Amino acid sequence: MVKPWSISTTVRNPERIRDFLKILKTMEGEGWSRTNQKKFQILLIQHKFYGYGIGREDLEKEEEIKKEIKKEIKTIKRERKKKRFCKLLRAKARSVLI
Repeated sequence: MVKPWSISTTVRNPERIRDFLKILKTMEGEGWSRTNQKKFQILLIQHKFYGYGIGREDLEKEEEIKKEIKKEIKTIKRERKKKRFCKLLRAKARSVLI
């Protein structure tokens, strides 16, 4: 027999309830034993839906920041490469002039 679900109102952000239910969906058909409750909690933490104080918006911002950092690193590497190339050209030019 299927039992009705009772969702706590402690989670005040409906976005979080949706995320919790997504994780719970992966456990569909499994009993709600102590072991599975621990598994559920671990999955929530692994997916950063619980225990991080981070919401969906924060995760999206984190991804944006990571992308910006990657761009900045590429720019820095490119600039370093240009400097090395210019230094090499100057050294070659000196050797030709001497």
